[in-house]
Amino acid sequence: MRRIQNAKPVTRSVLAAVAVLALVTGQAGPAAAAPGPAVAAATADQGTPSASPQAKAKAAAAVGYTADELDPLLLLGDRDLVFRLWQKLHADPNREEATASAELALNAATSTAFAACTHFITTGLHEAIGRDIAKEVQNAQAARILREAKRRAAAVLGIVASPELLVLSNRDFIYEIVKRATGPEVKDAALAAFGGTAAQQQAFIDNGLREAYEQQRRREIEEDHQQTEAEKQRLRERDAKARAASVLGIVAGEDVLVLTDDNFVRLIWKRAAPSTEVAGAAYLALLSPAPADWRTFIHTGVHEASKRDLAKELAAKEKADRDRVQEILVKAERHGGRPKLVAAARAALAGTAAQVEDFLRVGQYEVVEDEPEPGPAPSAQVFNDRLTFYGRGADNTLQRWAISAGQSHRQDTVGTGVGGKPAVVAFHNGSHTEQVIFARGLDGSLQHWWTRADGSVAGQDSWGAGLAGDPIAVVHQGVLTVFARGVDGKLLHWWWSPAEGVVRHDNWGDGLGGEPTVVSNREELTVFARGADGSLQHWWWTAGTGLRRDTWGGGIAGNPTALVYRDSLTVFARGTDGSLRHWWLNPADGIARQDSWGGALAGSPVALLHRDELTVFARGADGSLRHWWLSPADGIARQDSWGDGVAGNPAALSDRDQLTVFARGTEGLLQHWWLSPVDHVLRRDNWGPAPLQ
Repeated sequence: MRRIQNAKPVTRSVLAAVAVLALVTGQAGPAAAAPGPAVAAATADQGTPSASPQAKAKAAAAVGYTADELDPLLLLGDRDLVFRLWQKLHADPNREEATASAELALNAATSTAFAACTHFITTGLHEAIGRDIAKEVQNAQAARILREAKRRAAAVLGIVASPELLVLSNRDFIYEIVKRATGPEVKDAALAAFGGTAAQQQAFIDNGLREAYEQQRRREIEEDHQQTEAEKQRLRERDAKARAASVLGIVAGEDVLVLTDDNFVRLIWKRAAPSTEVAGAAYLALLSPAPADWRTFIHTGVHEASKRDLAKELAAKEKADRDRVQEILVKAERHGGRPKLVAAARAALAGTAAQVEDFLRVGQYEVVEDEPEPGPAPSAQVFNDRLTFYGRGADNTLQRWAISAGQSHRQDTVGTGVGGKPAVVAFHNGSHTEQVIFARGLDGSLQHWWTRADGSVAGQDSWGAGLAGDPIAVVHQGVLTVFARGVDGKLLHWWWSPAEGVVRHDNWGDGLGGEPTVVSNREELTVFARGADGSLQHWWWTAGTGLRRDTWGGGIAGNPTALVYRDSLTVFARGTDGSLRHWWLNPADGIARQDSWGGALAGSPVALLHRDELTVFARGADGSLRHWWLSPADGIARQDSWGDGVAGNPAALSDRDQLTVFARGTEGLLQHWWLSPVDHVLRRDNWGPAPLQ
């Protein structure tokens, strides 16, 4: 039985939450009364939630929901769940960042897009809680600016804004204004903003509503023929004070409106935040003995000062936003597998403040990277006289295809929660040999299964977390060893020996841009991987000298494959020009050399020894299965094609002089080739629907 250091048990509540989801056949209604058609449409269009049940259960537990409260939460769509999480967070004064992050996610949601809400559930909430614990501020300022702008806008119409009103997206907030507006000026301006761009909606909230209401009140006063000119002027002054008070989000009551001008200015000065432009302008007005200066402040000065405050806040926010985008860019570059996110972040940094904000609110969550190229780990193996092939099913299950001599192939499910291509290796564990399978989990964990001689699953566990790519496994001097690329671009390393019985791990450095390949070369454990700069990175470790690293050159575009051929450490990879690049280390002089075997590759190669020949397979640019071989008799590399219709990277093995290859076909079937040592005839069939990887 394997033991893992620092392993944390899965809580009963999370398991219960996952079980509940299996019973779900519909979706609950919205978490709050819909403020308008935009929200109603959003709830109707959500369909199946994007966040997993595990992520929802984890998020709910993080804000304090108990296991007994999970059932209805798991039925909610992503935006409705974020609203419920926000309600819980809003009541906790120690969760300012998490509350603000929820508000930003809700503000970014549209009637059809909920990417920001999904991200908040899966990642953003936990990151924000971490910042709350560390007393770090990242989202609070941005959320406060949006919230205060809505509060000021609502105050113009005499609306005391509730937290539920302030957490609405700009579009839904404007719809509330449409419903509550009494005059055509405000209603028409609100409807125009409601159907406008995000920038137009923000401009309406910042200033447009106040300007429209001012026009409306001027018209209403002028059209009231029963009032004397003196009465009209009194109403104009009261309206000016009401609008001035709204700058601070104050809904002016009669006690405020009857204040003399100097006392009203004094009220604004006391209520305004220190060191703001509004506070400074009010102070300067109070220093003046001239009533005209007080009146000018009330009618125009306070609004001009408020605009200066807003400009300063927006400038500070833009700087903070750009700093956050820069952090995202740096992390993505270190990750090595997020080229589209890198490009989107760079484009945002080169753009306007609005483009930077859009990237943070929505754009970063809408970036969909191409499916990472599967790692070079073997996924096919002959184990206990059975040919086996492992792959990730369309439902993210671990699928196994197997065939024994004289029988037809069979397919079964070994496990669940697989997020990438599996790696298989045979491992002698005491008195018996196990077939061991590793795969990246959907949550980025290193999942581990082992099977008995009859193929039945003996056990499954997790060896850790933080994977960004597919693992590769090898047995080195009796130790089960695994490598994988981490989310931070590091070369992650795990190992387990029967004598110790404990999984240990470390990392061998950073800068990976692809998946590693590993070779057990006598006493030396060797790893190759594509660097983030397209170089061929090389690590090697021995018990005597420890870990070392160097570079064998550049210009590779895919994942390398490595082996030992005639005592020479040998590596193949697809070059940036599409050719099959070849490196070898001469043991006589210790110098790494390289050449090209030609061809036009569309994927990463796989290399193996077949009899005494160095053999390579790869998917060609024309969709063919390309085959190279080098015989020691003449040292000439030759190539041919084993057929067309290939859509994925091949997996190959040689057993008892039979050469076998698997690859995903263009029609979605698992293609199977074999070259018999008896008649030397190449044959091909398919084994049914192919795995995703």
